[in-house]
Amino acid sequence: EEEEEEEDSEGETGPPAASSGRPGLPPGSEGINIYIPGIGNVPLSSLGQLTQQFGGGGGPPRQAPQPEVGERAWAGFRQLPEPTQSAILGLTVDAHARGDEEFTLLLLGKGGVGKSATVNSLLGERAAIVSGFQATTNRPAAYTRTLPDGFRFTVIDTPSLLEQDAVSTMRLEGVAEAIRDTPIDAVLYLDRLDVYATDGTDEQLVDAITAHFGADIWDQAVLGFTRATPEAPPLGTDFAAWVEQRPAQLAALVRKAQARYGGGRQGGKAAPAPALPVALLENHSACPQNGEGERLVPGGVAWVSALVRALRELRHARGGAWRHDAVAAARAANPDRRRKWLIPLVLAAQVALKLLLDRVLEWDQVAGDEDGPFDPQTVRERARELQARKALLRKQAVAQKRRLARGKAEMAKLARGEVDNDDE
Repeated sequence: EEEEEEEDSEGETGPPAASSGRPGLPPGSEGINIYIPGIGNVPLSSLGQLTQQFGGGGGPPRQAPQPEVGERAWAGFRQLPEPTQSAILGLTVDAHARGDEEFTLLLLGKGGVGKSATVNSLLGERAAIVSGFQATTNRPAAYTRTLPDGFRFTVIDTPSLLEQDAVSTMRLEGVAEAIRDTPIDAVLYLDRLDVYATDGTDEQLVDAITAHFGADIWDQAVLGFTRATPEAPPLGTDFAAWVEQRPAQLAALVRKAQARYGGGRQGGKAAPAPALPVALLENHSACPQNGEGERLVPGGVAWVSALVRALRELRHARGGAWRHDAVAAARAANPDRRRKWLIPLVLAAQVALKLLLDRVLEWDQVAGDEDGPFDPQTVRERARELQARKALLRKQAVAQKRRLARGKAEMAKLARGEVDNDDE
């Protein structure tokens, strides 16, 4: 009995019997799983950073990785598949042909649509920080990569333009400040393909972007849809049909906003808006690949190369880069200036309508009214009376003008006489 009591006392004062086996984890956490919606059961032991919240482990917490923003040599270019490298080199050929040395892509959209992951896919590097649990981009970040020939490829990542389901004016201003004096060759607006319909939030966001940056920003835009997997469409919907329906929903919101704020387009004239190109994206590491290592979306399309080619074709079709003109955008968004070109047309229509009504009323007096037409003799007599009445009115108007002129002249004489008397 004494030996058993000694063993029990040692168990109370000694190290715990169960241990996670890894520093930084609470005891017994090796066998604990947590459920994450959309992912499934994940072992708690695989979430080392999260376990710091439990107070486990004696070592210092690991430093969070930092995004590789700014300009640097494009180390990941050679890691991209050969077709993707060829597509990017096509951008350099076009840029050199027009005397440029860079191509700048602006990413816009809501949070959680994969903007930062798209940056990494385009650059072939883990440049941007990606997290499935919280937003990692709080302010615009420019990732510039330089090729040996001096060509610079810049992707501007932006935070979610929504804050608690409302458009954030502060974040819009932050994006505007980040792209000030920067020519934007293309804009990639991202949304998710597995979202089944647009809602009021989407309309508010598209409307706010158009009002803040001007309707012509969409002339330089490609609509990109992430989560492009066979499971993205609603149950029972064909993938090809959904790829047509989903972009059409978003394009309808863009066209509506352009019609509303189109006063700043091409010197104030609402020109027909060009078609919006569409691209499908899938940034997940489990995305299928072809023999050359390119990630494929349904239909066997290598989406990174296809997106780069779409950006190249868009830039060539538009003929020039887009620049944010804050003054022109504000003028177009001003409701007091909207559709001012209609004012002279309305005034002209009012004058024409009055002249027409005057003629109709005069003829009604001559030819008859709702009680029936007059006989020809009466019509001639009433026409002569009407002409005589109009002539008399003209004479009276002329006489009135003459009387007013004489009165002004007499007043002027009296005034001069009073001045002369004062001088004397």
